[in-house]
Amino acid sequence: MSGGSTVIHIGGGFAGQAQITLATDRVLNTRFVDVPKEGLDVPVTATPDWHSGAYALVTLYRPLNSPSGLRPHDPVRAVGVTWIGVNQDTHRLNVTLDAPRTVTPRQRITIPVTVQASQGLPVGQVQVAVSAVDQGILNLTHFTPLNLFDALYGRPRLGLDMLDNYGSLLLSDAKNGQIRSGGDAASNGSSADGPPVRTTESVALFDGPVALDSTGHGTLSFDVPDFDGQLHLMASAWSKDAVGNAQADITARDPVFPDLGLPRFLAPGDTAQAQVSIINVDAPSAPYEVQVTTDGPLRVLGSGTLSAPVKPGERADLRVALAATPTLPGRTAIAHVHLTLRRSGSSKALLTRSWPIGIRLAHVPLTVSRTAPLPPGSHKTWDRTELAGFNPADARITLNISASDGLDTVGLQESLQSSVWGDSDTLAAQARALLQQGNPPHPETRDHSNTSGKSIQSAINTLFDRQNPSGEVGQWDRSDGLSLPDDLDYLADFLIRAKAAGYTVPEDRLGLLLDHIESEQLQSQDVDDDDHDSERQAERLNTRAYAAYVLARAGRLHPDALHTLAASLVARQDATRVSYVWADTAGSNAQANPLALGHLAVALAMDDAPEDKSTTSPEALLDAAIAALGPPRTGKPDLWDYRYWTYVRDLAGLAALTAEAHDDRRTHLLIGRFGKLSLSPDMLTTATRTALLEAASALNKDTDGRSVRVQGRPNSTPLRLPLTYPFESAALGKGLQVENTGRKMLFSTLTVQGEPAGAVKPLTNGLTLTMQGFTLTGQPFDLTHMQQNDRFIVSLKGTALHPGHYLVGLTSLLPAGWEIESIVSPDEAVSDDHDGDDAENDSTKPPYAFLGTLSNTEHAAALDDRFNASVSFTTQSPSLAMRSFHVAYIVRAITPGRFTLPEAMVSARSFPSLMARTASGTVEITAH
Repeated sequence: MSGGSTVIHIGGGFAGQAQITLATDRVLNTRFVDVPKEGLDVPVTATPDWHSGAYALVTLYRPLNSPSGLRPHDPVRAVGVTWIGVNQDTHRLNVTLDAPRTVTPRQRITIPVTVQASQGLPVGQVQVAVSAVDQGILNLTHFTPLNLFDALYGRPRLGLDMLDNYGSLLLSDAKNGQIRSGGDAASNGSSADGPPVRTTESVALFDGPVALDSTGHGTLSFDVPDFDGQLHLMASAWSKDAVGNAQADITARDPVFPDLGLPRFLAPGDTAQAQVSIINVDAPSAPYEVQVTTDGPLRVLGSGTLSAPVKPGERADLRVALAATPTLPGRTAIAHVHLTLRRSGSSKALLTRSWPIGIRLAHVPLTVSRTAPLPPGSHKTWDRTELAGFNPADARITLNISASDGLDTVGLQESLQSSVWGDSDTLAAQARALLQQGNPPHPETRDHSNTSGKSIQSAINTLFDRQNPSGEVGQWDRSDGLSLPDDLDYLADFLIRAKAAGYTVPEDRLGLLLDHIESEQLQSQDVDDDDHDSERQAERLNTRAYAAYVLARAGRLHPDALHTLAASLVARQDATRVSYVWADTAGSNAQANPLALGHLAVALAMDDAPEDKSTTSPEALLDAAIAALGPPRTGKPDLWDYRYWTYVRDLAGLAALTAEAHDDRRTHLLIGRFGKLSLSPDMLTTATRTALLEAASALNKDTDGRSVRVQGRPNSTPLRLPLTYPFESAALGKGLQVENTGRKMLFSTLTVQGEPAGAVKPLTNGLTLTMQGFTLTGQPFDLTHMQQNDRFIVSLKGTALHPGHYLVGLTSLLPAGWEIESIVSPDEAVSDDHDGDDAENDSTKPPYAFLGTLSNTEHAAALDDRFNASVSFTTQSPSLAMRSFHVAYIVRAITPGRFTLPEAMVSARSFPSLMARTASGTVEITAH
């Protein structure tokens, strides 16, 4: 306590002078004392500013003129630190919970609590709160309850730094030491592939604060849900100047209860032999009966009544056949399985429990769209021929009416949201497209009651979770370094738009990203002298134009940088058009791409640049950007025509920019060009789809002279385009008619989405893909027939049919009876310099050397229902691992039954039309 004293002993092994500093988060006092060789005891007295205590920092210096008994290079100082605590027991509350060891679920329990002050002092006014949390959650999160007394009145961290120049004495050319690391990677009990998937509901209960009576007694109450397991109670008590806490454990369980083992999900038409267990903890020995019922797209095959005699401390495991219905009302659905437990022969239910299970499509959904022009006074009838190739029972029909030719807004949005890529660019593109649907959150409550709003906010949060301290946002995590400069520009562009739409975008985090873009792309304007590649230099300048545009949108307009960029453009006239090149490039012949010209034009317009007749005015740059596209293209592309896909990207991006600038004339011109192409939405990149949706949103304005009649029913005017009408597939059997009753041109698009009819056939379109099964020892394994609890490896490999560099995304949908245990890493297989057939020393072989070389993935994830991976490869790479892609994962057959074996798919990131898939099939898992 304040005024108390103690002694600190200083012993450094030599005589000298000691500097004693008493400190907390600041220096309290400093003094010097002479210390003999045998040491010295120094008395210390606590003062009120010590609070819970103070640190004593001591430095003992040996005089340089010390006796020659010491060697010249012996230490001339010694440093020590110790904590001197002050008794704080007057601030401690002793809390006691009188909790029962065991309770029955589904009831309200009351727990007496007693609080006593230390040293017999009166309790005073005390409040208590208690939380009861599933012990399993605490184990998964490695949660350690906070000790309130130690946190507030215990030993704090030293709030000072001790600095010196000792480092300048170290040899600069000395050998670096080796840092020991690792050894605890597996100690946390979690998988390297991600957190365990939770299939049961969690429990977290709370009550309080509750005021206690004058004697320190009170009660805390909460409702225990239908839960079997251990609840960890954590009580916290506090008064004006004292705190305390206590912990206790309660086991919640029924004397006898049913349990159900389900697969993670099911697909339409799947049948599963689910395990039903009757567990008797301490109920009387008797025959028990379980009635199994379902709701949703799931039914019980055969009898749903199971019975067995069960003694205390034993369990009976039974089987029930569950079948998912052949069709689904949408992409996914939730079904429930209900178990009602009775004593055999009794009508009284002892317990009823329910388990949810997700039902999802067995295959990657197909999306097909067709557009028909609707001149004034004309009509179009859509019929059943549009369902060709689809399972009619699962097909979803959407009729879309818009004012933009060739833009299937429904198909673009549907295909965009079903993209399997989970990288930051794709998340931003998906959420940016959803911004076009409106429905911003409430400005005060930030409520995202609509699904689109939740998806947008989730994307924002994920992007910032992937941001590192420098402001850079990674593609998969904060440290992957995979985001290129224009990727960062695109992410910032989306976040700026989301903030303007009313979503929660932390100002400091966005500012950090913009600072990074500003310093790395805009302010760093010097071209690397060692870089004589004019194309690379031009790429930097093209990206700099995008950065200038993004910063201008964020309110960080840089007029000098904009005009410097514009001044570096040199116009070149040829026979047909004017093109622009960057004069700052080494070769002075690298052309500014259309998007760079468009970004620069719109950014200059934000700076109120005059619309003069100069070649660098916003109007002139927009015209130059359109001219830089080259002649209009038509029809279907050649598979390897990269310039075609660059044209599509630039065309869509320019259309979005002109739409943003409210330039309807140029937007109509660009969208008209796109209408001449024969492209389905799934052939486009996610950014291109989003750009087209932004352009369509600008064109679909509410104007007079537009009216339609769908299935004989007129629509209210003026039209709010685009109009979207969902229909059942049966509507096409009778004919789905739409009529333009207005005076202006409209376009009708029918989008069909659903599962393919019959089994999916293998496909090779520029890429190849094969799937193989192996036992854990390398023997071939049949992926269509297996026993429950079999463990095996699924290998996916392929390459490109044309030389080049590729970034591909792999998706391997799982049958419902499988669960991924782990992803096989390249280190567990053969590397380039390790011959898998070399049996000279089997003990040094990797465990799965028979797989051959595996690819280093940019990202890989084992999910409930699929395996996803992103891989880069170059077909002509000197490294074997980089010439193709090869990944593998280990699976366990969990649930007996008959399930659809879905196809695996691969597609190129920048060219989605380059893709391949395996055939689908059927998996039969027999009970062990």
